[in-house]
Amino acid sequence: MRSKIANEFEQLIRFTTVGLFVTFLYFLISVLLRDLGGLSIHISTGIALISTYVASYFGHKIISFKAEGLHSFYIKRFFIGVIIVSVIHFVVMDITTRYYPEYFRFSVLCIMIVIPIISFLLNRFLVFNKL
Repeated sequence: MRSKIANEFEQLIRFTTVGLFVTFLYFLISVLLRDLGGLSIHISTGIALISTYVASYFGHKIISFKAEGLHSFYIKRFFIGVIIVSVIHFVVMDITTRYYPEYFRFSVLCIMIVIPIISFLLNRFLVFNKL
């Protein structure tokens, strides 16, 4: 029998793997649509973002959290999580660059640390938890 800590660690590894795949997918879609498709930066990244939301939902539902049940149960919670993460992203970026725009890289680093942690916690305890 596996320990609870081992199960939690395995889940975190699965979450990280899905997250890395989705990040790569975002990059790939953005670049292909912009460079090969000739679309504007905003359109190509917008399509990539929507695509990665879908991939993220299914990846985390099936792989990260192995959640069983109807999509109608999870999808609403997932998009609430997406809104929460997006707002936090905007606020962190705004706060860290408003007064010190020269520290943009520091802002990006903050986002790269804060958002995955918040995303994991939201998905683990709100989105894919039957409560």
